[in-house]
Formats: sequence, C-alpha cells, structure tokens
Amino acid sequence: MLRKRGKPYTTYASKALRIGKEWKRYEFDITSGVDDSWAMFMIRLTGRGEVWLDDASVHRISGMAVKPPQEGNLIANGSFEAGIDRWAVQVREAAGYRHGVPITFADIRPTIVAGKMPHGSHALQVDMPRHARVRLTTPPFEISPGNPYTMSLWLKTNNPRSVSISLKDVSHGARPLESKRFAVSNEWKHYYHTIEIPPSAGEQYVFLMESDGEGELLVDAVQVGAGGSGEFSPSRQVELGFARSGEAPLFAKGSPVSLELCMALHEQSEMNYSLSVSTTDFYDIERELLAREIAGGMPGVQWLRMHPPLATKWFVVEPEQGRFEFIDEPIHYAKSQGFHILGSLDSTPRWASSAPGEMQSESSHGFRAYPPRAIADWENYVSRIVSHYKGVIDHWEVWNEPDSGGFLKLPGLAIGDKKPEVYVELVKTAYTAAKRANPGSVIVAGVGTGHPPIRWVEKIVEHGVLDYLDVLSFHYYTDGRPGDVHDVPARERVREIHALVDKSGKDGLRYWESESGLALNICTGRPAGNSPEYCAEADEAVAFVLRNYFEWISSGVERWFFYHMFFPDRTDRDEFAGFFTWDRSPTPLAIGYAVASHLLSGMKYIESFEVSKDVAGITFADDEKIIKAYWIKDWSATSRKTISVQPETGSQRVRLIDAMGVEKAMFEPGEMITMEVGRVPVYMIENLEPNSAISQ
Repeated sequence: MLRKRGKPYTTYASKALRIGKEWKRYEFDITSGVDDSWAMFMIRLTGRGEVWLDDASVHRISGMAVKPPQEGNLIANGSFEAGIDRWAVQVREAAGYRHGVPITFADIRPTIVAGKMPHGSHALQVDMPRHARVRLTTPPFEISPGNPYTMSLWLKTNNPRSVSISLKDVSHGARPLESKRFAVSNEWKHYYHTIEIPPSAGEQYVFLMESDGEGELLVDAVQVGAGGSGEFSPSRQVELGFARSGEAPLFAKGSPVSLELCMALHEQSEMNYSLSVSTTDFYDIERELLAREIAGGMPGVQWLRMHPPLATKWFVVEPEQGRFEFIDEPIHYAKSQGFHILGSLDSTPRWASSAPGEMQSESSHGFRAYPPRAIADWENYVSRIVSHYKGVIDHWEVWNEPDSGGFLKLPGLAIGDKKPEVYVELVKTAYTAAKRANPGSVIVAGVGTGHPPIRWVEKIVEHGVLDYLDVLSFHYYTDGRPGDVHDVPARERVREIHALVDKSGKDGLRYWESESGLALNICTGRPAGNSPEYCAEADEAVAFVLRNYFEWISSGVERWFFYHMFFPDRTDRDEFAGFFTWDRSPTPLAIGYAVASHLLSGMKYIESFEVSKDVAGITFADDEKIIKAYWIKDWSATSRKTISVQPETGSQRVRLIDAMGVEKAMFEPGEMITMEVGRVPVYMIENLEPNSAISQ
C-alpha cells in the first residue's frame, strides 16, 4: 500500500494478494488521489511463518494519457423496458436497528409497472414500509477518469421524500464519489447532476440511488454518460433481460426450466434477431447441473444465530421498562422451516443502560454495549424471553464478543480488567433465570473474539463461568487457509481451550465456534483495479469453507456458525456476495456448503488421516454408510494428485461425488478406487451391508 507518513494515518492506494511458497513477481499499477512526496510504501502481512521479500520498488508513471470517454448511456436497461434485470434492489431498515427484523422478513421486492412513463411504457416501483430504506445499484460499468459525467433519472413518489444519487468507485473498495440529494414530489420530474471524475480514480463504477421513508417510489430513465445532462437514450437499440421473481435462479437435473425473457426494441427496425440461451454449472462448464441438494430454503443451513437478525435482543423486545414487544412471526416461521435457533441475550435498552447520559447512539457500540445499571432488570428480561419462546428457542447465547472494545463497554473509569467479572455476573444471572423459566434451556457463553481465544477463556474461567454454562463458545476469524504455513491451525486453538477446561475439572462441556468466516469475495472477472480486498477463485472459496469445517469438527468443535451468508441485493459490496450474488443467484460456495450439509447431516466424525505427505482426508460414518473426503494440502489451483484407496470391508457400492454434488464415478464392491484430487475436497461414499461389522 501507499500510505501517509504519520498522523492522521491515511491509505492512498492498496492492493490485496496472496503469496505462495514459490518466488513470484507481483507488479501492478496503482493510482493515488494526492501528491505526497513523503508517502510510505508499506506491506502488511497476516498469519504465521517466514516471508521472503526482494527487489521492492515504487516508480512514478508519467505521461499517462486520459482515455476518451465512451459515448452513450452506460446504464443497461435504464428505462426498465426489459424488466428488472441488471438492477439490484435492497430494502432494509433506516430508522434504527430495532426495525430491521420485520422489514427484512417482509422481503420487499420491486415491481415493474406499466403505463405512460417518461420513457417508454414501464418504470420500476418500490412500495416501502415505515422505517425502511431502499438502495438501487447497477452492475459495474467502465468510465474514463479525468472526464465529467452526468447522472440523471426521472422520479415520482406518493409521499414527498428526498433521494440521493452517487457513483461508487468499486475498483477502489466501493468508495462513493460526490453525491447529490433531491426533493421528490408526486409529479414526474427529471433530476440530474454532473461530477468531475478525478484522474486518480478507478475505472469501474456502479450507480447508486438511496431513499428513506414510507410510500411508493417510481424510477425511470436512468442514465450515466459523459458530458452534460442530455436527453435519455437507451444503452442499446435492443435490450434483453430475464424476468426475476426474487427466487434463486437454480434448477435441478431433469426438472423443467421455465424462464421469462423480456425484450425491448427501442427503435423501429426491420432487422431479424437471433437469440441463444445457454446454461453453465458453477465452474463455468456448459453441462447439466445437479443441484437437488438445495431445493427450497437456504442451502443446507440448519441453525440460525440471532445476530443478526436482532429479534431476541433486549433493546428490541423491551424498548420501555415493563413493555415487551416480541417479534414472533419471523421466529415461528424460521422454526416451521426446520431451523434450530440460537437466541441472543444482549444489547441493553437505553432506559436500563449504564451508558453515560450523552450516549444516544443505538448502534451495537452505543448504549446497547453497556451492562444494565440494575442486574434485576437483566434477570427479568432473560426470564421473560426464555419463557416466551420455550420450545421454539431453547438455546441461548449470552452477549456477543464481550472481550472486544465495542460490544461490552464499562462505564466511568472501569477498565478491561473488570470485564471478566462483569461478564460472568451477566452469565450467572442469565443461567439462573433461564433454567428457572425453561429447565431444558441450553446456555451458551464465552463468545470471545480475541486472538488467541484462550486469553479471554482463561479470565472468565478464573471467575467461575464454567459453573453457569452448557456450551462454551468463541469466535476465531482467520484469513489463513487450513494447513497453510501462514495460518495458525484452528486445532491448536481448540486444544488450548480443552486443556484449560480439563484442568478445571469440568466434564462433558461442549464447544461451539459461534461466529467466524471470511467475507470470501468471489472473483468476478472484472478488472480489480486497486481494490484492497482479496478475491478468491470460486473453487478456492469452496475449498476454504469445506476444509475449515473439517478442521473445526476434527478439533472437537460441535458446531461452526459461518457468518457471511446474506442476500446482498446490491452490486457495490462484493464482500457480502460470497454465498449469493447481487441477484440472489447462489455461488459455488452456496452449492458446496449445501452438498456438504446434505451428505454429512447426522454423520459422526470418526478420524482425520493422511493418505500421503501431500493428501489429507477425513472420515464420517453412520449405520448405513461411510463418507470420506480427500484433498491435497497444496493450495495451488493447478495441483493434482492421483491416489488409490481400498474401500472398507462390507461396502456394497462406492460413489465419488464432487463438491458440487455431481456424481463422478461408481465402483463395484471390493474394487480398488483410483481418483484424482485437488485443493477442493472430493467425497467417497461407501454404502454398507446391513449386517456388516462396520454398521454394527
């Protein structure tokens, strides 16, 4: 990165990359928005191990010509004549986190309405509830820095509101450029704003429109183009788009596929047009896709941790002392869909908080982070909510990351040394109240996020926390890869905690890793520019999640909650699109997660093993089958190894399944299995004879 020397610390430009075990030259052009002769060249590293660096240099590039801007409208389907395709629409809470759950549960989707419009006969309409915010974003388009560009659109609403528009530089980490806010009324009106794109800016942008408040908002004739305002013109004479319902566009092998295609012809033409539609699987190979493992619902997910959604948090359910507002419908719906729910007990409401009087922020680091002034208020909240959801939510986690500087704060001059004592008092009170309200409740506590986790666990164990929990949880985020020389294996961290608990004499304690997981940006193929975020190839992301899961399970961790699983509904935040893209299409990561969940549900971990110094594996089993996963330890995308393995005695037949759920081969009983393995695990499934020794 290029960084300012001294305070205020400022990063001018940066680039993320992964380094391997072989020497490799990394070279890239970066642009800076300032001219600082004292800027520093800095390399920031994470993980464990040795790093060798040689021939580092920075050179000024002079005489870079400004490319002429592309003519016409850069926004595809700007008048919505081809439906909603090419647009991401997100509706979420605006006026405080308290309103997030009902708005998210409503899953408000835009519609395309017909009639007399500023351009053509269609427009986009969003019906927004109270306390909501809408964001519209486009897929990235390329501009030429150093030139002026004008954003324009037509707007109308039935409830007067303000609307802001801006361009976001997604090649520089989604930084917004200058924005413009307009007052919108109940009559169609044309709005536009011209900005000068600095020469140092990136070349990849998205258009962003935002608005808060209840009511209908109609949008039409959106345009971004070089120069002045001008009249609206479509980006192409003919525009095509698939109709989108909000459901994931996912199809199983052998099932009929019905797609509605919208075609807009903006000018009269006598030309004939041909149309070709193809399907690809999740490695971009044109073949049929086996995806039956995730039909309906979220892919393979069996547990829901309420952080977010925030429906069980204290400031949500008891906004005023003694007045409880339970948000039941989303929780009962999740239960009806088969989810196990881990409720969150935390987030003090303002009336009960020990926060300073001037602290009015409702954010997670505001008054919610302070413990209650009166422990009896906390006890009453826990008792009421555990009793209310008995049989629906029977697992409860006490606070979130209390060892961090943000989620648990102490008032006055109290410092970090008091935190373990304060936290254990919260856990003790919650445990007692919950067991009284629901004797079958399971209390999860610990929830530390420091590195290493043992530091926080040692402190709360010293204050007696093990007497007041059923499950010890922790968070261990790591940007390394399992087995990578630059990563501290999760197994080591869990072993440290096990040793401490065993020494304390606590038997039968369960361990959950209740939050972690990289955002896992999936590389999109568009120029990355100066993005400070590392993007993973699709198969690398799948390998990361599966091999991390195997690492946790083999370490004695009963459950692992992967945090970054969202419908992003926006194009400017790739870090939220690891499992689902902006249009809710599942990524390879979602499929790999679903297939693993489907195959391993109800299976018991047996052992981890090594086939050779290059190939690792793990075994799961139940009464009917044995499943083994194999992968090479090397993280190179091109590395492959061929191995031969002998099935267990008693196997009926053996199938090889890849991470996407596609059957690769089938073998007869007793036949030697030969397979090629790479960095993504492949599954060998052995069905057992009913009365075999293994099944016994």
